[in-house]
Amino acid sequence: MSLPLILDTDIGLDVDDAIALCFATLEPRIELRAVTTVNGDTQKRASVARALLRLCGREDVPVGAGASLPLDGRAHALMPVGHVDADPMQGLVDEAHGSAHDVLAAALEAASPDRPVTICTIGAASNVAAFFASRPDLLARVARIQMMGGCLRPWRQADGSEGSPFEFNVGGDPLAVSVLFALPVPIGVVPLDVTIGACLSDDDRAAIRGAGRLGHVLAVLMDNFLALLAGFMPGVEPKVRLHDPLTAAALVHPELAGFEAARVSVVGGPGQCRLVESPHGRPIDACRSVDDKALAALMVRTLATRR
Repeated sequence: MSLPLILDTDIGLDVDDAIALCFATLEPRIELRAVTTVNGDTQKRASVARALLRLCGREDVPVGAGASLPLDGRAHALMPVGHVDADPMQGLVDEAHGSAHDVLAAALEAASPDRPVTICTIGAASNVAAFFASRPDLLARVARIQMMGGCLRPWRQADGSEGSPFEFNVGGDPLAVSVLFALPVPIGVVPLDVTIGACLSDDDRAAIRGAGRLGHVLAVLMDNFLALLAGFMPGVEPKVRLHDPLTAAALVHPELAGFEAARVSVVGGPGQCRLVESPHGRPIDACRSVDDKALAALMVRTLATRR
């Protein structure tokens, strides 16, 4: 039986959100119920999501535009959140989108109690945290929240230098992560130290580029992102990293990733917030390893099904 899924995303900057969305749409083990957008111009992000859903043949999936700012109303992001890749190749349509709150409410109200929905959040946790603060009655319809965020173990850059323990999604809205961790539902965390090595090779990108209209559009978005990354972070090797695709794929392909029980606390403030393992922390399922080659192969194989 397929997994009922809601995807909450800051699609439009890092191309891995677009790859994750298309994967979740085309993967037969997933039943995508709704998409919500977060951070900055969420209406434009929703239009990007809607355009990709059309390319995947799933215009029926509801899309809601969510929080533009963190829960405390102040922007803390360390990346150019004002940037949304609206490349016309995607076929964007100037259209208004409903609210993320209403889309989440409709999707969870429609869910069967004996088949609850999994929420996969691959941006700041603002939408999900705000929603359940107002609708805790729908928590029983949630099987699990799986988030991409944080950094639980040391990692190194390509040049051997030590990587930062501060990750964008957690730093963008630490209050929302604290709210999320207080919810009485199972939570899985896929951290940066695991995802950083999972990349698409040049051959993988070429295979996607040759996979019909959708593949061509994704290839353009990958090229755009790599150019942006080279200019914004010149010390970082420009690669298409599969942070968000792993977060979604691990839910239905457990062979790709190793998880283990851990306890994690939210430490620090806006922009300088991190997840820290602590015996007093919140119990989570922490992703510790990934089969990066198998993950990349799965992405190429799944995206190539839409020609």
